[in-house]
Amino acid sequence: MSEDINSDVIHVKELIVKNINGPEGQGNPFTARGGLIITGGKNIELGTTTGTKIGTANTQKIGFWGVTPIVQPIAATGGGMTVDQLLVILQTTGIVKQA
Repeated sequence: MSEDINSDVIHVKELIVKNINGPEGQGNPFTARGGLIITGGKNIELGTTTGTKIGTANTQKIGFWGVTPIVQPIAATGGGMTVDQLLVILQTTGIVKQA
C-alpha cells in the first residue's frame, strides 16, 4: 500500500514539474537550494471553488519582493492604529515601499 502512495506522490511531482516547466527537456524548475523557479511568461492557475491559501498559519513567515519574511503582523482595530503604523506593517512585509 505504501508503494502505491509513494508512486502517486512521485507522479504528482512529475506532473507539477511538467506543467510548470513546459515540455520535457526544458530544464528543471527546482534549484539546488530547494527553491522553485518559474520562468517569465508562466502563470500560476488556481481553482475557483474553494480557494487557495499561501501560508496556512499566522506563525508561518512570508516576505514579498526580497524583504525578509516575517510572521503575520497584528494590526490594532477600533481606532487603536494610525495610518503610519499600518504603513510600517505593509513596508515590513514588502507589500509597499516608501518612496
